[in-house]
Amino acid sequence: MPVSKLPSPTPGMDVGQLTDLMFRYYRELQYLLNGNLDEQNVRQITTDQLVAGTAKIGSALIDTITTDQITAGIAKISTALIENLVVGGNVTMGPLAAISWSQVTEQPTIITTADALSAWAASDYATYIDANGVYTGTVAANKIVIGGDNGYLSFNDLNDKPTIPTQYTDNDALSAWANSNYATYIDANGVYSGSFNGGMFNVNPTGSETLDSGITIGGWYNNGWVGQALQIKYFPDGDSGFPGIVISSTSSVPVIYTARAKFDGYVDFRSGSIVDFLGSIDFTGATVTGLTVPAVFS
Repeated sequence: MPVSKLPSPTPGMDVGQLTDLMFRYYRELQYLLNGNLDEQNVRQITTDQLVAGTAKIGSALIDTITTDQITAGIAKISTALIENLVVGGNVTMGPLAAISWSQVTEQPTIITTADALSAWAASDYATYIDANGVYTGTVAANKIVIGGDNGYLSFNDLNDKPTIPTQYTDNDALSAWANSNYATYIDANGVYSGSFNGGMFNVNPTGSETLDSGITIGGWYNNGWVGQALQIKYFPDGDSGFPGIVISSTSSVPVIYTARAKFDGYVDFRSGSIVDFLGSIDFTGATVTGLTVPAVFS
C-alpha cells in the first residue's frame, strides 16, 4: 500500500503554518485512500528516488523529466511526447509497425531510366547496374534468358538500328556481299559466297513450276561487269514452245570450250545460226547428208 512521510507539528508554529500542515494531512489522506497523485495532491516533488508503486502520474503533471535512466517496464510513451529520438543501438519494429516514406527526412534521389541512361553515357559506357537494369556495351554469355516466358526484346528500344528496306532486291544483296569483302552472306534472297564446295547441287529439287531454276555466272567483259555472262537455265517454252535447257550469254560474251567435247545426242543448228570452224575438221566415219550444192573439200 502507499506509504507517506509527513513532518510533525513543532512548537512555535503559528496559525497559518498549522493550517497548511492540516491541509497537507488532508490531501495525504486522500492519496492514501485512492492511490493517485494528481495536480491537486502534488505541487512539486524533489527527491533522489521516487517509488510510485501502483500509483499513476497524469501526463498533464509532467513538464520536464531529467534523468540518466528510465525503466518503463510495460509502460507506453505516446509519440506526441517525443520530438527527437536518438537511438544508439537498434530499433525493433513490431508486426503492425510502419514507416511512411513521407516521414523520412533526407530522402535519397530515386533515378529514372532516362537518368540511368545518362549516367551510363557519362561513364563512357562502362558497365552500369541499378534498380532499372543493366547497361553495358557488350554482353558475352553462353545463354541469355530475357524475362523468362514473358520476356521480350523490342526492336524499337534498340539504338543504332540497321536500315531494313521495305523491298530488298538482288542488287541490294549483291552490294552488301561486295561491301563485306565477299564473305559468305545469307539473306532471304539467297546465299552469297566466294566458293561453294559439295558433291551435288540440286537446282529446284521439288520441281516447282514457278521457281527459277538455273545457274548464272557473271564476270568482267569489255571493261564492264556483266552479271549474266553465262546462264544455264530451264525454260518451260525454251525449245520452240516446249520445255528446254537454254545456255545463253548477254553482251556478246563468247562461250569457249577448251576441253574435248563429245555430243552423244542430236545437235541442231537452227535457222540463222552461223557456225565457223577455224580449225581442222575430221569427217572420218561420218555420213554427210542434206547438201544441196556440191561441197568443196580441200
